[in-house]
Amino acid sequence: MKSFASWHVEFPDSTQLNEMIPSLIERAGGVDRLISVRNEVKPEFFEVDLSLWIKDSQEQEGGFVDSETLSLLSRLGVCLSLGFYERGGAQ
Repeated sequence: MKSFASWHVEFPDSTQLNEMIPSLIERAGGVDRLISVRNEVKPEFFEVDLSLWIKDSQEQEGGFVDSETLSLLSRLGVCLSLGFYERGGAQ
């Protein structure tokens, strides 16, 4: 039997993509703490999964993940997953 753990954080609509991952890492205790937990638990799969709403406007904004954040994710050995959803689309 495999186990699964996850937690959910909701950001204000004004939060930019490049702010989300560092905030999640900080809320979870920082990179060193997460590495310590990962080394203790030894998960088969470790993922940061961002579910992002498509904005309801004509001015769609893109997003980016900077090289420092990519480096943090690499140190953690996590997979980055992005899901894009339309508000009110699936109910």
